[in-house]
Amino acid sequence: MPAIRRNNHSPRFEMLPLIDVVFLLLTFFIYAIVMRVQVDAFTLMPVGSGEGVVPAEHRTVTLDLDGRYVLDGNRISEAELQRTFETMARSEADPTVFVLTEVAGPDGQPPRLDRVPALMDLVQMGMEAGVNVRITGPRREDGARPPDDDP
Repeated sequence: MPAIRRNNHSPRFEMLPLIDVVFLLLTFFIYAIVMRVQVDAFTLMPVGSGEGVVPAEHRTVTLDLDGRYVLDGNRISEAELQRTFETMARSEADPTVFVLTEVAGPDGQPPRLDRVPALMDLVQMGMEAGVNVRITGPRREDGARPPDDDP
């Protein structure tokens, strides 16, 4: 019967994997220190030290049931509206006009004519003069805002 060889080696502690892990951690922390963002400290002013907020000025053009223009509550002709847009473009930094359309008259009467061409003329007039034209919808009876379609 052949003899079974037994090696009586004592258990060993391998240092190579330990050294690999130590250098990996060392590399990670050096990289983390190099890549951190330096933020300059700044002081916050107390709440009462600022100036009040001044609301931005804007004009409102309403397209009434007959297709006529009403600027800030005053009926205005197309030529006067064109001159007003040009004056706004020259004098204001960011001229903005909000456009509203009347949905129905005081007794619930519908519009007498198609106002889409007049609305498109108004937008074109504002673009040519350099005025930002924003078309808004009617105010809802319950005060709720329309749903947001933007993601």
